[in-house]
Amino acid sequence: ARPPKLPARYIDHTVVDRGKQVFLRACSYCHSNGRPIGRGNVLSDDLLHRAPGFGLEPPGAVGTNSCRARTTNWQAGHIWAAFSSDEKKALGPGYYRSVPLLAMWATAPFLHNNRLGDFNGDPSIAGRLAAYDDALDQLLNPGRRDFLGSIQRTTQAIVLPTPLGGVPLPAGTPVAAFANLDPTNPLSNLCPDLVENEGHWFGAELSASDQHALKEFLKTQ
Repeated sequence: ARPPKLPARYIDHTVVDRGKQVFLRACSYCHSNGRPIGRGNVLSDDLLHRAPGFGLEPPGAVGTNSCRARTTNWQAGHIWAAFSSDEKKALGPGYYRSVPLLAMWATAPFLHNNRLGDFNGDPSIAGRLAAYDDALDQLLNPGRRDFLGSIQRTTQAIVLPTPLGGVPLPAGTPVAAFANLDPTNPLSNLCPDLVENEGHWFGAELSASDQHALKEFLKTQ
């Protein structure tokens, strides 16, 4: 399916050309397949990048929440095996693939877990653009993110069953603190990564005018 196109009246076309140059300079390292923009470029290099927590990350690593990269559902013989490449199966867990940026204006909140930006539940163009503006603003300005607020927590007290008996957990306990426990070793957390909207610090160095131009260019894709 082709990505939905945003009507031209919602785009500041006076800065689109500048935004394209900002994109090529600041984003295309991971979000370009080398083809001309608008002619077969899906704005992704389609490469696998190591997630945090799996050895030393390479320079410029994405640094986003790693829990979903640790899953094994996509390995051979598992439920989502048909949806992963042989390359991904061979590498094992610990990687994310660069996300194509087509139709970004319609797909916020961002990141692989959709936890960067406000989820407003509004499918209209106005609603999608409001979510896009909020998510892109937080993407390019990490200081505006509510890191603690991104942590998923229990809303009421629960009792966690263990081989040694039930362990009471108060309301407000981070879900990942117990949901990711190793079933073979309850003292080991398979992913103690609680903050959901961390990472991808790229673009934070851009000026406000460059950020605006980049935002308008991405609306055209």
